[in-house]
Amino acid sequence: MIGLGLESNGTAIVLQPAVASGGVVPPGEMLVLPQRQSSSDWLINPPVGLVETHLIFSSAPFQETLVALRSAGLSNDTVYKFGAIANPLDVAHAVLQDLHQASALSNGDLSTEGYSLNVDEWATLSFIYRISEA
Repeated sequence: MIGLGLESNGTAIVLQPAVASGGVVPPGEMLVLPQRQSSSDWLINPPVGLVETHLIFSSAPFQETLVALRSAGLSNDTVYKFGAIANPLDVAHAVLQDLHQASALSNGDLSTEGYSLNVDEWATLSFIYRISEA
């Protein structure tokens, strides 16, 4: 699982996967979010406005995405947490490549001219919410 989003100020963010698991939630296991080490880990600091977050699940690990995130300084934490993305275009390309590779496993399409995205191999939960003044 990988989480991507846009803060109200336009900053691209990622729900950084726990490095130990590589973002993989084993079958039959449960992932509880937030996994709080301290209360400040899940504070929302952007300006007032709309925030958009997408949780993307895939039948295959997000290997290319993790490489792109590590090249941008992904922390080595053992818990999931939000952080800014320094290279959002590279991360978006890596997510599409990972979903394409997961889809190719089931339909045998290894096309290099585009993306084959089999919806039987991935799913997305999307959230849009407003941050307001306290």
